[in-house]
Amino acid sequence: MIKLVKLGLIAATLSFALSACGGDAGEWKDKYQKIIDEACACKDQDCLDKVREKRSALKKEFREKFKDDKENGKKIGKQLAPMDDKWSDCRKKVREAGGGAGEAGGGAN
Repeated sequence: MIKLVKLGLIAATLSFALSACGGDAGEWKDKYQKIIDEACACKDQDCLDKVREKRSALKKEFREKFKDDKENGKKIGKQLAPMDDKWSDCRKKVREAGGGAGEAGGGAN
C-alpha cells in the first residue's frame, strides 16, 4: 500500500513538473497542427494573414514558456520543425491559386 502511495506521489510530481515547464511536445504539436490546418483551408491572402498572426502568437507563447528551460524548448522545437514544410506548402498553394502575392519579405514567419 505504501508503495502505491509513493508511486502516486512520484507520478503527480512528474506530471506537475512537465506542466510547469510548458507541457509536452504533443500539446504543442496539436496547437501548431490546428494553425496549419487553418492555413491550408485558406483561399486568399487575407485569411492567410490572419492565420499567420495566430502562428506568430503561438511562437511567442512557446518562446515565453521555454525561456527558462531552453533545453526542453529546443527538444520540442526540433519535433515541431518538420511541420514547417506543411505550413510552407499551404502558403504556396494560396499564392499559386492567385490568393495573394505572398508574405512581405518572403519570410517563413
